[in-house]
Amino acid sequence: MPDDAAGGNDVVEDYVCTACPAGHAGKHCDRCAEGHFGDPTVPGERCRPCECAGGPCDPQTGRCLSCPRNTDGWRCEKCKAGHYGDPATGCEPCACSPVGALTPDSCDPDDGQCSCKPRFAGRTCERCEDGFGNVTAGCVACACSARGSRTASAAACDAVTGECTCRPGYAPPGCHACLAHHYNDPDTGCAGTCPRGDRGGACRLGNRDARNFAFWRAGLPTEDQRTLSGAVRRERRQPNARLRGLGGCARAGDEARGLRGTHS
Repeated sequence: MPDDAAGGNDVVEDYVCTACPAGHAGKHCDRCAEGHFGDPTVPGERCRPCECAGGPCDPQTGRCLSCPRNTDGWRCEKCKAGHYGDPATGCEPCACSPVGALTPDSCDPDDGQCSCKPRFAGRTCERCEDGFGNVTAGCVACACSARGSRTASAAACDAVTGECTCRPGYAPPGCHACLAHHYNDPDTGCAGTCPRGDRGGACRLGNRDARNFAFWRAGLPTEDQRTLSGAVRRERRQPNARLRGLGGCARAGDEARGLRGTHS
């Protein structure tokens, strides 16, 4: 064997590995490559891939240093606090309602259900239970007007706003009052519209006589005139019924002429 020129000892030439096993790196394949962990200098040990959904891990222990898609844990195997879903595909924020949830920053890690206050419902506690409405007011009982609401039940209001579905002319939220420029008639409800230029709102706020005056001042037929006109139209559509009620053609004709004369 060749001798060292200075000391005459055997020469041990340095070497470099040109093909390390997968996951190993270094001149002598004595450390783990990026994205792997372990200690290859220990007999029987090898470098293994990080299990962090593509993120980095500690090169010695394998603990994930950062987890993607809102996950957490040693292997990014769970959702981080305030999130829910499947860690394998990514977790979503709980997004619990700050008004309706008992704990706005936490939810069930599997289905995302937030813990709701009494009378609140929904995954995020964003609406009220049936029969309650108006989230901002704490979900109070619905109070829809039986006359002014389209719903059959007084407890059927919007689960978020608390407003009832009103008939034409009625005002939300409860459909108890008439909209502006409408008046409440015993027969038609709030469907009637006041004439333009109704000074002081006599039509909207007054009785039938006040409304008649407001329509008359606007040059429009009064309620009484419209009622009379409707009676004449009904008579024209049902002459036979009118004849039976009056007992003869002559009396029916006289009565009809009398109604028309009053209307004119």
